[in-house]
Amino acid sequence: MGDDPKYDERGQEQSGNPLGAIVDPLTKLGIDTARDIAAAVQSTRAAAGDLLKVVNILSRLPGRETRPEPVAGDTEDIDDDDENAVAATTVLPVENPGIFGGLKRAAESALNPATVIGVAVTPVRRVMGGPGDTAKKKSDGRDGDKKTAKHNSDADLRHRGDELIAKSQKPTRKQAQRHPAFEQILSELAPDEVRMLRFLAVAGVQPSIDIRTKTMFQVGSERLVSGVNMIADMAGCRWPEADQRYLENLNRLGLVRFSSEPVADYRRYALLEVQPRALEVTESTPKTISVYRSIYLSEFGEQFCEVCIDTEGYNAGGWATDERGDKFIGKGPPDPAAHKHQH
Repeated sequence: MGDDPKYDERGQEQSGNPLGAIVDPLTKLGIDTARDIAAAVQSTRAAAGDLLKVVNILSRLPGRETRPEPVAGDTEDIDDDDENAVAATTVLPVENPGIFGGLKRAAESALNPATVIGVAVTPVRRVMGGPGDTAKKKSDGRDGDKKTAKHNSDADLRHRGDELIAKSQKPTRKQAQRHPAFEQILSELAPDEVRMLRFLAVAGVQPSIDIRTKTMFQVGSERLVSGVNMIADMAGCRWPEADQRYLENLNRLGLVRFSSEPVADYRRYALLEVQPRALEVTESTPKTISVYRSIYLSEFGEQFCEVCIDTEGYNAGGWATDERGDKFIGKGPPDPAAHKHQH
């Protein structure tokens, strides 16, 4: 036998073993599982063989009960969930009428390994198929959400747009107090991002700086770090180091805007210039310059916070008001109230 390909690992000739030809594809489930299935089939076949012998003997006895059997496909007395019974009724020919004929057909069906394994492996095939087969069915159009497929074409989308225009022209229609996108936006926000929105809604515009290399007239200047701010820290976020990702998502949703304009009080930038992100580049680069910027809620973001976030009793950690008690000699710095931030 040796390495002869027509012999399996047990030394049995594959060509003469139809059961092995059926079980071999199941080896990807594990050789132990395949052997268990083979043992179960062999046991079933042995029992079916004994039953067939008994039926043949009893069928020869005089005075045995006979009655017409239903035609093929008649499954009135068969449970719909019994796949074995359905297979036996629809595949096997109708012969040997009477109760003994029914037992004989059942035994012959059990003697067929393809029928037994086919029924046993069907649930396994469903599991092995997994979500990939489901996705394939959806891509082939055999399955999927009919409601989603309804709006796939350009004509359907255009029809929906026309419906919205028609609704806006109704004289009795009132303006909605909240935007229909608010519900979807809430599902796309992290808990820390909601804390940042609440802080911006109460504390107002916040300073931000970019650190760049200092060159003559800023020609060829390179940006070393951008968006250094204290919003996540002052809002009490659980993971303040992720503030850049949070702000990018808030900007994507249209809730937060980044401005090139500075805040009114330039002294607020001094705290940002000594933050670790800023110090790391200023200490390693000979000449740098800080570019003052700001971060604020958009008008859409302000409406979102009014509707979806409760700010009652929240003072933003003391940043809700600016009460430093400064005494100015002369004209002093510009009044922050007179400097309206442009949206």
